[in-house]
Amino acid sequence: MDVAYACFILAFVNMLNEMRYGQLSPASIKAFKGLARPIHYEDGIGPTELFPRREDVDAANNARMGRLAGVSRTYQARDGGMAGPDERKRLLSNFMAPETLLLQEGAQVMLIKNVDETLVNGSMGIIKRFVDPAKYSAEQTDELLGGGKDKNAKGKKDEGPPRAEKLVPLVEFSTPGGGKRPILVLPEEWKVELPSGEIQARRQQVRQLHRLPITFAAQR
Repeated sequence: MDVAYACFILAFVNMLNEMRYGQLSPASIKAFKGLARPIHYEDGIGPTELFPRREDVDAANNARMGRLAGVSRTYQARDGGMAGPDERKRLLSNFMAPETLLLQEGAQVMLIKNVDETLVNGSMGIIKRFVDPAKYSAEQTDELLGGGKDKNAKGKKDEGPPRAEKLVPLVEFSTPGGGKRPILVLPEEWKVELPSGEIQARRQQVRQLHRLPITFAAQR
């Protein structure tokens, strides 16, 4: 290893250790500040921030959303189940899908369920726009995610402006190898079910749960 490079690595490790123990020296503070700069990501996907609490995630998300200029939409979950109100509320609070989800054009989002070999829990993408799946041409997307393909979508005439309550996100996901994959994200159901088949709690929400930063992950 080159001596100069080895010295640089050692100096950087020392800076990180100072940060770890909360004892940053003036020299380290100056060095860290010197690294501050705008960063351009070629794929448009920025780094994921990790927070221990959902409240911190929401605060960071809201700050990011405030910097976006695109159209936004709020998705309210549809909840149900046979459990009592208090127990159902407790069960629903453990779901990865939130009760209320605010999404915006240009927002970075992450899947929380496996779909196939290229779209998995953790796949990230950018919301391009919101569309009516009944009027969205099947030729313009690979597939409909979460609700199956709309066989009547292809070649369907535009019969007027889309109904706002039916608009769903069109997300362009990054795939392994540097590819892009546009997907319509439809509602998906999460549930807690007893061995008898009785559903204690259920929630229907659009499949990709969170904008980033993020704290979560879930498996199908």
